[in-house]
Amino acid sequence: TNDTIYPILHPDLPDNATSGNYARCLAEFKNRLWLGYPDGRLTFSNVGNPVDFDSTTFSGTIYLEDEILDLVVGTGDALFVFCKNSIQIIKALTSDSNAQTVVDYLFSNTTLINNTEIIEGTAVRLFDDILYVDDRGLTSISATDAYGDFSTKSYSKSVQNSLLSRFKDITGAIVNREYNQYRLFFNDGKGIIFTFEMRSIANSMTTIVKGATFFVYNDVVSFVSEDLFGCSAGYIHLLYSGTSFNGSEIES
Repeated sequence: TNDTIYPILHPDLPDNATSGNYARCLAEFKNRLWLGYPDGRLTFSNVGNPVDFDSTTFSGTIYLEDEILDLVVGTGDALFVFCKNSIQIIKALTSDSNAQTVVDYLFSNTTLINNTEIIEGTAVRLFDDILYVDDRGLTSISATDAYGDFSTKSYSKSVQNSLLSRFKDITGAIVNREYNQYRLFFNDGKGIIFTFEMRSIANSMTTIVKGATFFVYNDVVSFVSEDLFGCSAGYIHLLYSGTSFNGSEIES
């Protein structure tokens, strides 16, 4: 209200701007609002009420002991929590096999990957995979044939040296689902576009990279979300729109 932005604070911590306890990321999973914090707390609201964090009901907090960077809802009825040095999988459990409603759910976490360095703002979903960047390069998480199991693989061998030499300069990533593209942005206006396709290999549909292209913008992309990005000049730009670069000619 009144053009004021109110950051989301951890409900158990003092409501003041100097505490630094702001939620870094959020997601909707199992009809609850989930908030991820730098201190490793993953807090979920009551069912159907994103502002009810009363722990005496059906909300709660899971302590992951790792700095939380991103939350992505994936296949396999799972919430993926990307931390600074690990990836956690949150799944819903029931103490009663006859439970019929999400109110009855309990949640558990398991570690998918440990001892890695994940880059904030790079985890997004494309097709049924989740793409992200870590110290191995561009990587994906895919569901396997085994129920509830997931595997990872690296995609970026063709541009591995270029990507790994600058992976700490990444400012964000988005997907363009119309063209099956994953776009990475760096802190100097440059970036990489990966274009994917689904292909049948050994009677199984697999996501492969068709190609990778480098690009450069006049302004540094400091924040990106869906089809919008904020730049170093203080403007919000709309991607995939118009016939120019914000009025400038497109050279190629």
